[in-house]
Amino acid sequence: QPTESIEERITKVVNKSTQLTNNGVLKQEWKSKEVILYVWDSYHEDHDKVDVFVNGKLVCPDLEIQSKKYKIAFDPLDGKNTVRIVAKNEGTMSPNTVHAMLVDGAVTTPFVTKLKEGEAVYIELTH
Repeated sequence: QPTESIEERITKVVNKSTQLTNNGVLKQEWKSKEVILYVWDSYHEDHDKVDVFVNGKLVCPDLEIQSKKYKIAFDPLDGKNTVRIVAKNEGTMSPNTVHAMLVDGAVTTPFVTKLKEGEAVYIELTH
């Protein structure tokens, strides 16, 4: 049986995504040696921008969310890892909406953020 591509997995899961709003937290056990997070705009590109922090360090400042998927990858620390996504604006259509998917080996976890400017969501990964 052929392995599904990331694009195929994204298409299947995008409509089943968990919605996260201000101060929302997604908690997950992490098994892989690398954390992979894809972010994109699956509606209309409207110039939404976010800052992405990994364990308190700004790794993607002023990231403009586009229909093309942007990959963020890092090696998790032992214990708890936190990813924070902060809305820098609300684009031309409020709210700031980001589709995202965590990939932990064969396990994919989709979610959507819906934020006003300055609001944030958190992903807590236990490795």
